[in-house]
Amino acid sequence: MRVELENGYVLHSRPYGDTSVILNCFTEHYGKIALIAKGVRNRKVKQRLYVQPFTPLLISWQGKSGLKTLVNVEVKGALRHLNDKRLYSAFYLNELLMRLLPDNDDHPEIFADYIQALEQLYGSFELEAVLRQFEFSLIQGLGYGVDFHYCIDGSEISTTGRYGYVHEAGFVEAPSSQEGAYSGAELQAIVQGDYGDANVRRAAKHLARTMLRPLLGSRPLSSRKLFKDMTVQGTFHD
Repeated sequence: MRVELENGYVLHSRPYGDTSVILNCFTEHYGKIALIAKGVRNRKVKQRLYVQPFTPLLISWQGKSGLKTLVNVEVKGALRHLNDKRLYSAFYLNELLMRLLPDNDDHPEIFADYIQALEQLYGSFELEAVLRQFEFSLIQGLGYGVDFHYCIDGSEISTTGRYGYVHEAGFVEAPSSQEGAYSGAELQAIVQGDYGDANVRRAAKHLARTMLRPLLGSRPLSSRKLFKDMTVQGTFHD
């Protein structure tokens, strides 16, 4: 099989042999795929400049096996760069996709959400809002989303109520004293993408991590650890 000029991004790369790399790419219509890019570690090969994360590409490949061969790659648009926290946030998005997307399973809606998140990171959008919006849309796109408007028992979620989360099932009414419960107002703000309030941001971060934890398993996220390490060292600049 040969595929020509498919929209895609490089999520991760690793050396293969002396001059080649294996690219894990996220494509619009073929999902996450693995490609061998022969010779791109050679300084004379122009393609080595293109097979970088976060750059929109037109990718051509061929092969029937799980590991296919990169035939050609073109940059779709101008080369841009991310810095500091926005760069590491983008690495976090890539790691989520690497860990959670099944191979060779198309998810065009998640692909569109990924493009939107990258565009927001290149712009001036508030970081936490970008990350939370992508996390929740990814969870939804993978089939693990829940109803933010109604509880599991069918009762409507009220802005004045308190609610606990049941994994993959949804929300249940909770006593006002229950630790880790979310207010209905917070849940409403999350579903509307309104992260202007600090309490909403904290609730959204806690909820996203709670929903992602069973999907990611026990292995920690490398990007999250690196982000913390760089923050502690004072590497990031405002």
